[in-house]
Amino acid sequence: MTVPAAPAGKPRIESVDALRGMLACGIMLFHTTGWTGILQDGLFQHFWNWLGIYGVEMFFVISGFSMAYVYSGKPLLTAIGLKDFYWKRFMRLWPLYVAAFAVATAFRMLTHDMEGVNWRNALLHTSLLFGFIDPSIKGIIGGWSIGVEVVCYAAFPLLMGAMGRPWPRMAAVSVLASGSVAWTAWQLDSRALLAPQWAEYVSPVNHLFLFAVGMYLAVHFQCHQPARPAWVSRAGLAVLLAIAVCSPLAATDTATVTGVGRLVFVLLAAWMAWISIAQVETPKPFDRVFNPIGLWSYSIYLLHPFAFQALKLVGLGNFPAVHAVLTIAGTLGLSALSYKFLERPSVEWARRKSAEWFAPGVQTVAISDSSSR
Repeated sequence: MTVPAAPAGKPRIESVDALRGMLACGIMLFHTTGWTGILQDGLFQHFWNWLGIYGVEMFFVISGFSMAYVYSGKPLLTAIGLKDFYWKRFMRLWPLYVAAFAVATAFRMLTHDMEGVNWRNALLHTSLLFGFIDPSIKGIIGGWSIGVEVVCYAAFPLLMGAMGRPWPRMAAVSVLASGSVAWTAWQLDSRALLAPQWAEYVSPVNHLFLFAVGMYLAVHFQCHQPARPAWVSRAGLAVLLAIAVCSPLAATDTATVTGVGRLVFVLLAAWMAWISIAQVETPKPFDRVFNPIGLWSYSIYLLHPFAFQALKLVGLGNFPAVHAVLTIAGTLGLSALSYKFLERPSVEWARRKSAEWFAPGVQTVAISDSSSR
């Protein structure tokens, strides 16, 4: 992908890239430590419960912000605008997702785990339409959020139309948030484990409002352009992490997504995203580490389970710490290669074809690096 995610005249917000990189690494750590059994006691458990859920939830907020920031003021609700948008979004997600799905299927065949390996699931995953049917169908670890992301993209043009005026955008966010509250109250039992309720939890009904919140933040950001010293942002992030680690609301994964826990942690996720968006300055070493990782975040999110499984197959499962460290290192290496040789070329090709097919001689919106992952 080309680095400038915003059209001419809109600066790239590098702190959002850094947050995306942090979240991708956090989700990788959550899975890797859980699979190896390390760092699972005491306050760590509260932190993992929070991070495993809201690391992904925050990606929806960032994605909504990025899409609204890039497309605000652009002729999206036209034939050319819609074709350009959906084609580029599809090609941002599809090449890596289909490659990952093929590898996941090969792993299942290799380990004789054939549950969910059928033509129906293959068609739904390779078309990226599974989020409209059932995001929880077996395919790729973490793949459910990509299915929900596609649903968010489908709704984006209509939501963008509502964001132009104060009352419609407030109404859009309020209606979608109310739908999520009603859904969790109706479908999720706070006293039960989350795993048996996973299909209900991952429904787009429960997540579309997060995407809309991100869009709302983009409109607010462009209207107000807040400025604050960097120390304020760092202090805010420290407070959020302390709450996540110490809060009894994160005692179980189900508690984080129901009742008061849901309300508190959604507000914290939105606050963390806003701090990142509005931040004026980040430390240079921090930028150098996490900004590139932010560009690799989609690959990190999808590929870290394969790095873990491959290392397990070669016998590292008996050495948890070594297994975890090599999984992280291997994932970062694979993700850098994936971005350079698969993701970026695919996006550049899609942009050229869009200009050729949909709008010859017309300048369309540059495709963004800001996929949710």
